[in-house]
Amino acid sequence: MGSSLEPSSLRRLEFQEELYEVEIGVNKELDTPFLRLSYSSLTTPRTQYDCDLRILGQDEGLTEVWQQRVPNFDPSKYTCRRFFAKAPDGTQIPVSMVHLKSLGTEDGAQWQPRPCLLYGYGSYGICVDPGFNVHILPYLDRGLVYCIANI
Repeated sequence: MGSSLEPSSLRRLEFQEELYEVEIGVNKELDTPFLRLSYSSLTTPRTQYDCDLRILGQDEGLTEVWQQRVPNFDPSKYTCRRFFAKAPDGTQIPVSMVHLKSLGTEDGAQWQPRPCLLYGYGSYGICVDPGFNVHILPYLDRGLVYCIANI
């Protein structure tokens, strides 16, 4: 890899899910064309990828090297999305939501009000990223909706 970074060499790395978190992982080799990434979403357990910077932007640029094992977890059973809640002062608050697909969609005929476990944090400019949390699965499997309000 070259020792300089030219603006024309920058590429956007895109993922399929609407809500996720990505972090740069530990790279112990200084001179390597690979960048270790850690990916997670509300419906995808922590996954480590090697990103080949020589071919980034092409489908084969990411190689999965590890994924958190979660016994009896089927990601196809869940869905997540982001919406905005309006605060009393008119501020739009981003909220990440995950629930069983079988509950339907909020704008569909099937949707019925459900119990919700709402989590929020926002002090010191820190928000909660929409990453995988194995501890909420028992609640989701019982029909609760889990929301993270980034206040």
